[in-house]
Amino acid sequence: MRKQFVMLDFYRFLAASGVVVYHFAAYNPGTALHGLVTEFGLFVDFFFILSGFVIAYVYADNVSTAAGVATFLRRRIARVYPLHFATLMFYVIPVAILTLAHRPIPNPEKYSLSFVPYQLTMTQSWFGNGALTFNHPAWSISVEWAMYLAFPLLIWFRRLAGGWVILAAVVLGGAALGMFGDWESTAPLRAAPTFAIGVLIAMTFDRVKISGAFWLGVSAFLAAVVLMVWGANLLGILVLFALSVFLTANGQQQGQGTLFERKGFKLLGESSYSIYMLHTPILAIFINGIWSHLFGTSPQIPIAYGVTLYFLIFVLSLLTFTYFENPMRIFLSGSSYARLARRAS
Repeated sequence: MRKQFVMLDFYRFLAASGVVVYHFAAYNPGTALHGLVTEFGLFVDFFFILSGFVIAYVYADNVSTAAGVATFLRRRIARVYPLHFATLMFYVIPVAILTLAHRPIPNPEKYSLSFVPYQLTMTQSWFGNGALTFNHPAWSISVEWAMYLAFPLLIWFRRLAGGWVILAAVVLGGAALGMFGDWESTAPLRAAPTFAIGVLIAMTFDRVKISGAFWLGVSAFLAAVVLMVWGANLLGILVLFALSVFLTANGQQQGQGTLFERKGFKLLGESSYSIYMLHTPILAIFINGIWSHLFGTSPQIPIAYGVTLYFLIFVLSLLTFTYFENPMRIFLSGSSYARLARRAS
């Protein structure tokens, strides 16, 4: 049975929470908070590294056949699509009603129904097809979907030519990203090198035993956060993120960091995807809607209000995971996955 790296899931929770802070601060430009978290959007790049690691660790040996690839893609769709679809409908249904009533649509460049097919197929970030439309954090889900489709091919090349193929993917992906720096029109390129780094980590993390690796990994993650607050360069932050995944996984493989194996940390990790996908609709309701209606757009939004909204997001995310996200994942993944889920629980 594959090991569950609980601390890596907890990192995902911290990163998702960081993205919430990043987007809340965007409502308060010019404030101290906004200045501190300007680079917190880079937490999404951590998601790509972690995704590459988890996907390769769990599925690298299972995508050698057409049936294996189909099962892999089915389970990835089951993981990301239900909540993506639900949050998309939160925006699409009101827009459709306004359209049918021949009423004007606010921000038509973002909420036009012409973008819905791209959203439904998770291709909105491919070639600039409306990456930041509707629930805009879903742009990264579109990028993840591109990586999932590329993953079996990457593993096939690895079998033919060895692990150097993965390293080449990191280098070539980084070079392409530097050459075509407009990530909003070529968004999958943003994830190509970082996802490949995660795959490379999955291939190598357990080959050596490093004393104190777990706490070194925690330190690397915290150092990356410090560099983001400081506004350091992108490369240094990504290197620290990669080190944090490698070292933390290495340490947990050896049985280090058992303090974080408790149920509470697992629950936080499980809520991270819902936090990421639900936070923008909730911020829109309670800031663009309620706050703006009561106080207008000029006053700064108090930090206390933001903290309250975060706890609301967190509670709703736990409920969403428990009663929607996880049940839908089990249902769509098929009977074999359902048996594994029951055994794990």
